[in-house]
Amino acid sequence: MCVSVFPLMVCSGMVYSIFALYISELGASKTWIGMIFMTGSAAGAVLAPLLGKLSDKVGRRPILLLSMIGFTLAFSLYAFAESFIHIFPIQALEGAT
Repeated sequence: MCVSVFPLMVCSGMVYSIFALYISELGASKTWIGMIFMTGSAAGAVLAPLLGKLSDKVGRRPILLLSMIGFTLAFSLYAFAESFIHIFPIQALEGAT
């Protein structure tokens, strides 16, 4: 599990170091940037217990695989965002996964 989560953490660390700059280029103010980051955290806080219960029912492996696919999808969707408003649902997806 650690081997599969390591690339995820490396990717997150690299992306989040410049993510705020990317969002500001899409027209977001500092307040909106904070709201975007809060969206991802809130989605994770709300859905983590639900995904934990689902993981107990169906097993860890399918949930981890689903989460990795969702995370990959979220990072791919950032490339297609035309406005900082488009970042909100993508960030929610990333936070949920």
